Amino acid sequence: MKGRVRTKQTQCNCGQKFVEIPGTGYLCLACRCVPTRFFVDFFWSGQRIKLYSDQRGLPLDTYLRAKNQLAVVQNEIANHIFDPSRYIKSDIKQYLFETVAQKWFEGKERDVEKGKMSPGGLHPIKSRFANYIIPYFTGRDIRDIRTMHLKEFYRQLPDRLSSRTHKHILEDVRNFLNDCYRDEIISKLPLIPEVTVEEPPIKWCRRDVQDKILAAIPDQDRAIFFFLTRQGVRPSEGCLVQWGDIDFENQVLNINRTYSRDQIMERPKSKKSRPRLIHPEIIAMLNNVPKGFPKSYIFFNPRTQKPYRLRTIDIIWKQATEKTNIDITLYQATRHSVASMAASAGISLKIIQKFLGHTSMNSTNRYADLDVSAQQIMFSTDCPQPVRSVPCNKKR
Repeated sequence: MKGRVRTKQTQCNCGQKFVEIPGTGYLCLACRCVPTRFFVDFFWSGQRIKLYSDQRGLPLDTYLRAKNQLAVVQNEIANHIFDPSRYIKSDIKQYLFETVAQKWFEGKERDVEKGKMSPGGLHPIKSRFANYIIPYFTGRDIRDIRTMHLKEFYRQLPDRLSSRTHKHILEDVRNFLNDCYRDEIISKLPLIPEVTVEEPPIKWCRRDVQDKILAAIPDQDRAIFFFLTRQGVRPSEGCLVQWGDIDFENQVLNINRTYSRDQIMERPKSKKSRPRLIHPEIIAMLNNVPKGFPKSYIFFNPRTQKPYRLRTIDIIWKQATEKTNIDITLYQATRHSVASMAASAGISLKIIQKFLGHTSMNSTNRYADLDVSAQQIMFSTDCPQPVRSVPCNKKR
């Protein structure tokens, strides 16, 4: 493909035509003026193509810039990577990072409306995109993003952010680019930098500490917290248990709904309801209260006569921990503690996984280090008597 550089201005302001001087450019021989708008003219795949701008959308306003652009196109055609949409301004705009991201979020919002994604799951992603990802990549053609650009992006993330936040941001970018690759918006998937996050030790407490905090909670609110400390469900799920979720005959509980950004989702966080054995103390408690209709909530806020909100039970729990001078959150003292007590007693992680309703064993493996039951053997035998030193009589 040869191609030519042509000018959009056929004649000078003086009325004379611009003349092309090979290797130099176009010139008005009368007043020595040069044109300021050019285009690259060539044939590709049987069609005539005229390019008036470069890949960044900048006009070809000098003969040299147009000549360089022609060389770029010739190289792309020779390497079979030429894409005319990269040079058409309207097409360039639709491939800008911020444009593609906006359409991606529109799809995610439709997923939320259809119940395929929770509002609580989408909100932090939108926040990280708005604060860190889109500001950095704005104006870039998403098709041109390479591994080196992602490394540079990672290096410039604020040091004040935790390594976990860095990891979440890069996972957002990974998921976004994966979708772009599946939708054939990009032809190659760049590598995402890996971030190592050191998991902090799980904070938990034993039953006597749970009960001490429970005693500091008002009587009218204590039932929901008693349920959480024994059953170990997520607080967002425990608030919304209905009488119809409990099979008293088989003593089984099904978690069928949860909160997401204060909205009730008619499905658990794991998206699949799994039967869980009910703690005997919970069965005893529920047998001593009047049963409601299947669709009525077991635990409700006596002040509003509606199911507890997460913010409400967090406040009540915090007030109780301040009274007892115990520094532990509701999630740590309930779900984490139920799992941690079981793990420290040597109960199989597989059983703990089923009881907690984890879809992945990776979530349950966090409690693996708490299984110290096998170490009891260290204290089951008497310590051996120390060996008495014997003086050496060997002559030197």
